[in-house]
Amino acid sequence: MTNLKGYGTLFDMDGVLHDSEALHYKAHVDNFNEIQTYIKNRRHKEISDNQTFREPEISFDKTYYAKKRLGTPTRETVQIMFDSCGIKNPKQEEIRYFSNRKEQLVLSYGTSEIFDGVHEVFRDLKKANGSIAIVTSSPKDITYKFFSETGKFSQLREYVTGIVTADDIKNGKPDPEPYNKGREILEINNPLYCVGIEDSPAGIESIQNGNMSAIGFPSFFSKHLEGILNKEEIKKLEIEKFGYADTIIDDLREITPSLVKKIIENKK
Repeated sequence: MTNLKGYGTLFDMDGVLHDSEALHYKAHVDNFNEIQTYIKNRRHKEISDNQTFREPEISFDKTYYAKKRLGTPTRETVQIMFDSCGIKNPKQEEIRYFSNRKEQLVLSYGTSEIFDGVHEVFRDLKKANGSIAIVTSSPKDITYKFFSETGKFSQLREYVTGIVTADDIKNGKPDPEPYNKGREILEINNPLYCVGIEDSPAGIESIQNGNMSAIGFPSFFSKHLEGILNKEEIKKLEIEKFGYADTIIDDLREITPSLVKKIIENKK
């Protein structure tokens, strides 16, 4: 039996544990529309800084989201949305309001499907004496609600040592701070003894910027770009964005204690 004592496995949440990225994408689009309406109709009445609305420079479609914003902190995306509409220096209260608004929209859309095998993967890693942490760009209140006694991830609580959320850090992915903090929670001093699992290019960078091994799980690409790009284009994009990960998986159930140990041992 594989022994993972002293090894850590760190999981992103959205797009890794559950298929929530489609909800996050929809929330960003709706939030962007609200931001544009606010700038055009209300902002000049409330804030006098001589910044005016212009038609957005970005088209917030699924391909843009997958390539540029997937897995990054909401507040950074909101800043980019304001900037795209001609507001280079929005007030912090504006960023805060529309960041919170985006998360409210996600919750209003209902629940998302938990990926097959999540419970079994966590159980097997823990049975092999491994340590598990969650590292997410979602805010603390939403994350802890999911991991509460009545939350969708309640069955995972017994396996998880700690959780890092967007509210626990100053610098979001791709900065290494989120995964470094997760490693510290697991009390693992050497990053080479950790592997992270991510569905976003920014998340993969965050893991590797912290000198840890990275597993790519491009669930949004495979599930939500079909019909927009053909299979060859999707595969090419996956290789472009995830090719520098230590390995890429198509199914979460591919994560086993032996795979985790093999990847870490190859990196050490």
